[in-house]
Amino acid sequence: MSTACESLPADVERGVFVVLEGMPCAGKTTHLFSTGLALHELTGRVPRTTADPYGAPQHTLSAWAVREARRLPSEEPAICECGDCQECVEDSRPLFASPLDTGMAYIANRVHLSEKIDAWLAAGHDVVCDRWAHSTLAFQGKDDPHLAAMLGAVSMDTLVVMPDLTLVLDLPFQEFTRRLSMREAATGTHRLVDRITQADYDKIRRRYYEMAHLAFDHDWVDDTYEDLERGICVINAARPAEEVFASIKNTLSKFFKATRDNVRLPCVGSIT
Repeated sequence: MSTACESLPADVERGVFVVLEGMPCAGKTTHLFSTGLALHELTGRVPRTTADPYGAPQHTLSAWAVREARRLPSEEPAICECGDCQECVEDSRPLFASPLDTGMAYIANRVHLSEKIDAWLAAGHDVVCDRWAHSTLAFQGKDDPHLAAMLGAVSMDTLVVMPDLTLVLDLPFQEFTRRLSMREAATGTHRLVDRITQADYDKIRRRYYEMAHLAFDHDWVDDTYEDLERGICVINAARPAEEVFASIKNTLSKFFKATRDNVRLPCVGSIT
């Protein structure tokens, strides 16, 4: 697979691709633009921020996957990547698509954004994205490691770029339900907080831990786990937003310090 690295002009340094991952309500959108500003302070480059999926709301992708699955009824709703579209209402019935159908829908939508990100990086912009391929492995692959491996392989084969650095904002179930209850109370919606079980939630959360090679019972002594060689970091997001952002900035500084005198990480990285 070719990348823009092959045609990058000698006088333009390729940008860095940073992804914010994690569970709903962990603060990914909250920290999206501030992470871009932190990158600007470190590199002087103009950052770009975006989100996955691109060009289609997440509930639209879920509905598309449902139609592709021929609208099979289900009594057990599944958590999608946004945590905000438990069901697609058609004929007043809860509907679902298989994890494979849903995962492929997200990957297909991600291909176009991957090309745009590659062009931004080649032009010397740093890019911060709200979610990327790790979400599909965590959410759609939570019950089947073989499916997760297959979705990861498809992502590697179809996406032009993979992150240089992935920041997973980790949130325990109790804090998730507290934040979600506040969000739903503020918006007047009450769809999810009573329907998401801790067992399902922890399956997804555990997948993120596995991708970081981190034990699920990890003791948060320093509030941050970093594996800069593999380009992944898990941050305790149950803290106040300013403390989480301080950890993000600190990790970014360490990342650039670690790579400044070494060979840059490959344009296409691993997500498994």
